[in-house]
Amino acid sequence: MPAAPPLSDALARTFAEAVAAHGRGVLPEAARGYRTLLAERPDLAPVHSNLGALLQTQGLLSAAQAHYRAAIALMPEYAKAYANLGIACQALSHAPEAVVHLRRATRLARSDADTWASLGVALAEAGDLAQAADAYTTAAALAPFRPRPLRLLSCLGRLPNDLRHRLETLAERADTLPVDDRVELHFALARVLADAGQPGKAFSHLLDGNRLKRQGLTYDEPATLASFDRIRRVFDSLPPRAETGTAQPGPRPVFVVGMPRSGTSLVEQILASHPLAFGGGERSDLKELADALAVNGRVFPEVVQTLSRQDLAILGARYRDRLRTLAPDARVVIDKMPGNLKLVGLIRLALPDARIVQVRRDGLDTCLSCFAELFEGTLPFAYDLAELGRYCRASQALMDHWRQLIPADVLMDLVYEDLVGDFEVQARRLLAHCGLPWDDRCRDFHQTRRTVRTASAAQVRQPLYRHGVGRWRAFAPFAQPLLAALTGPDPQC
Repeated sequence: MPAAPPLSDALARTFAEAVAAHGRGVLPEAARGYRTLLAERPDLAPVHSNLGALLQTQGLLSAAQAHYRAAIALMPEYAKAYANLGIACQALSHAPEAVVHLRRATRLARSDADTWASLGVALAEAGDLAQAADAYTTAAALAPFRPRPLRLLSCLGRLPNDLRHRLETLAERADTLPVDDRVELHFALARVLADAGQPGKAFSHLLDGNRLKRQGLTYDEPATLASFDRIRRVFDSLPPRAETGTAQPGPRPVFVVGMPRSGTSLVEQILASHPLAFGGGERSDLKELADALAVNGRVFPEVVQTLSRQDLAILGARYRDRLRTLAPDARVVIDKMPGNLKLVGLIRLALPDARIVQVRRDGLDTCLSCFAELFEGTLPFAYDLAELGRYCRASQALMDHWRQLIPADVLMDLVYEDLVGDFEVQARRLLAHCGLPWDDRCRDFHQTRRTVRTASAAQVRQPLYRHGVGRWRAFAPFAQPLLAALTGPDPQC
C-alpha cells in the first residue's frame, strides 16, 4: 500500500486505530475511523481503499466501488485499488470489466500472485479458460509455496506432472502452512486424486479440508433449519388471495432455485443461450429487498403477514427496476440465486408474472459435489457432512411445500437426471415454461459466451455430460454421516 500523505498526530492515531480495528474484525469501529479521516482529508487514497474493502466484506459492493474509484483518481498507479475494484466487479457479475481492472493491477504489481489468481478467476468467469490457466500458472510460479493457484488450475483440468509433484511436496510440509493454505491444499489434492481414480485418498483430503474450513466459520444450524419451518408456517397462515401484484413493463423474471451444485448453473446457461433471454447470475437483489421489509422488529418471513397489496407491488417494482438496468431489451432475465428457494412464496406474491424453476438432483450427488467444492462465497452448511445432509433435507421439504402451494404453470420442477438423460425434451419444456420459443442455440449452450460467476464456470462451457449422475457411489463407503442425514425415500435436493 502506498504511504498516506502526511497527517497530523491526531489523524495519524485515528488511521492507526482504524487499521488495527479492521485487522481485528471490529468493522464498525474501523468504518468510523476511516470516515472520520475522510471527512477531514478526502485526499487519502489508502483510506478510500481500506473503507472500500471493509464495505465489500459487508456486501455493499456499489459503495465499495465508489471508494476504490476515488482511490484510483487520487493515485492512478495504486495497484491494490485496481485489484479490489476488479474483485468487486466480479462480485457484481461484471467479469469483462473485472478483467480490465485486474490486468491493470497485474501490470502495476507484476509479482503479486494473489492478483494474478484473481485475474484468472475473472477470466474463467468470462469464458476465457485458456487465459485463465495462464494467469493461474503465473500465480503458481510467483508463489511456489501457495496451493491456491494450483487448486484453481486443477478446476480447469488435470494438473501437469510438475505442478502435481509440487502439490505432493507441499503436502509433506502441510503442518507448517497457514490454515487457509492448508484448506486450499487439501481441496486441491482431493480433486487431483479423484481424477486419478483414488476416491479413498481423495475423500480423506476432503474430510481434512472441510474440517479446517468449518472450524473458521460461524453457523447456527438450529436457527437455519428453523427458518425453513418458519417460512412454511407463515405462508400457510396467509389467507387465500388472487395474484397480488400486476405484471409490469420490462423483462419477465425467471428464478432458478435449488441446492448449490444441483444443476442450477446448467439450467441458467441453457436459458441464457436464448437470444431473448439474459442470464443475470446469482443475484442478491431479492434478498436485500426482503431484508429491507423489516417493520417494528418483524423480519422476513413474519413481516410478510403485515404487507399490503400495495407494499408487495412496490417490492416487485423495485426488483424489476434492478432487472431493467441489467438487460432493458431482454424478454426474460434469469436470477440464479439458489438461496431464493426460501423466497419463492414472496416471489409469487410480489411478481405474479415471474416463472420459477426448482432444480432437483439426487441428494447424495448434490451434497458430495458441495463437499468437494471450496466455494468462493460463504456457505457455512456445506463443510460438514451431517450438516450438509440436514440442510439438503430441509431444502427438499420446502421445495415440496412450494409445489403444493403454487400452480404448475408458475413453478416448474426440473430433475437434473432427466435433463441430462433426455436433454432436448426437457430443454423444450423448460423454455416453454419461461415463455420462450425453441432456439437451437439452447442445444449448444456450451458455446455461449457470457459471464458465469459460479463454481460451475468451467463445466457449463463443456458439452452435456452424464458422468455426474451416480457419482456418489464411489464415495459412499466414506460418507456415512451424510447417508444417515439423508435417510428417507427419494433424497433429491
